[in-house]
Amino acid sequence: MSVQFNFNSLKYNNISHFENQNGENIGFQGLNRCLSRDFVNGGRSKITGFVQMADDAVMEAIKNHPKSRRFVGNLPPDWIDQIPKGKRKETVQQIQDLFSGLAEKLYSPQGTRVNKDETFVVDFLSQLKQSLGLDTEIKYIHAGDIGKAYKLKVGDKKYVFKAFHSDMNPDYAKSNGEIFEPARAPYANKKGCKSFVDFYFGRIGTHDNHDGFMLTKFETSNQKFTPGEEIKRLLRMLKSRVVTADISIKSTPQIPDDLNIIGLKAIDLGDLTLLSQNLHKALKKTAKDIEKYYFNTKKNLTNKEVILNQINDIRQIFGCFCINRYVEENLQNTLRRLTELLKTNKSKFDKP
Repeated sequence: MSVQFNFNSLKYNNISHFENQNGENIGFQGLNRCLSRDFVNGGRSKITGFVQMADDAVMEAIKNHPKSRRFVGNLPPDWIDQIPKGKRKETVQQIQDLFSGLAEKLYSPQGTRVNKDETFVVDFLSQLKQSLGLDTEIKYIHAGDIGKAYKLKVGDKKYVFKAFHSDMNPDYAKSNGEIFEPARAPYANKKGCKSFVDFYFGRIGTHDNHDGFMLTKFETSNQKFTPGEEIKRLLRMLKSRVVTADISIKSTPQIPDDLNIIGLKAIDLGDLTLLSQNLHKALKKTAKDIEKYYFNTKKNLTNKEVILNQINDIRQIFGCFCINRYVEENLQNTLRRLTELLKTNKSKFDKP
């Protein structure tokens, strides 16, 4: 039994409002809703009808939601609950501006290291503590090709604050950096099937305003998984229509952590790609069939050989789709790893 594919041509869509855990409107005025609904990409503008570059599509979305002030996402719920109800709108905006100011000061060449005792860093921590009533700490983690990462501790919770380099390679700017990463994070957060790090909030930078940043969850490294847990996490990647070209899932018995993937979850939101609907449907169907085989308690389980043949069919047809070669490599390795796990590990529902 093989998967049936439909190779019809597809079109990509171009392109804040958020609530806390109590359902209260906090702000962000529509931009986040817009960017979480559609993957911002190049193509024909829905507003003007003209073909535009991807960064122009981001600027159009910002222009259509001026009240957002280029902010997307939402503050962590724990932070919002620390703010008195009558002062939330004002305090949230103050915190937004506080992070933007820090990002603007950290916008510097790649080799620049900022000491945590710098006056502007000390002031940032002091003002954040005053706004939330929680102890704050910040520590430099590392710098990549795109930006600098800092571990931010607020109360007993840890986050990653990412600011961007001023001398990023222009080729990387086509899908990374202070414009694209915050702009595409809401979509990955909402429709990435939990295969991406939790994104809280950030600001989209522009060609003239270098105050873009992102705040995400701090993921714990060196997690160990049972075969079943590893399969579940790999299946999340197959179910997601938005994928990353920035990481490579290695075919090893225990997938190691690196700078861009921790616990089989992508922590870098650059180099995102939207798969065609046909390829996405084929991968999603395979993921669901694997779930039926490995985790379903019902008697009529899908045959393992059918699934393995299905995986092999998909691996043979990637060339029919116009996708980034690094994306293809990641998908191939994910499918290869799933094949290994299914061949060598039995579901607890398998017959002896």
